[in-house]
Amino acid sequence: MNKKRISEHRAILNQGVMAWNAWRVEHPRVRPALRKADLSGVKLRRADLRWADLSGADLGEANLSGAKFCSANLSRADLGEANLNRANLIGANLRGANLRGADLSNANLDMADLSEADLSDADLRKADFYGADLTGANIDGAIWK
Repeated sequence: MNKKRISEHRAILNQGVMAWNAWRVEHPRVRPALRKADLSGVKLRRADLRWADLSGADLGEANLSGAKFCSANLSRADLGEANLNRANLIGANLRGANLRGADLSNANLDMADLSEADLSDADLRKADFYGADLTGANIDGAIWK
């Protein structure tokens, strides 16, 4: 990904979720480039981040509830303490991601790659993991019920 494209996509995202989602409707074939972006603490509730490259991004403590991450690349992303309640993560790549203490309650993680991810102390109540790869994932202290 080139830095100019990442900067352009970040500028659109900075305009807020409504502007971002409108841009996504206008550009449905664009795969957002947000690799290694610092998005810690952002409020992206219900944002459309399908197919986005967020690998290595910092989304720690972000409000991502109800966001769409279908087929997004979140490998090695920091999602520690993030709110992913009701997020759609179908087919997302979360390989090696930090989800320590994240709220994944009611999230859809069908077919997601969570191998080597840190899910310790995460809230996983009512999350759907159908077909998800949890090989080598750390689930110590995670809440399941």
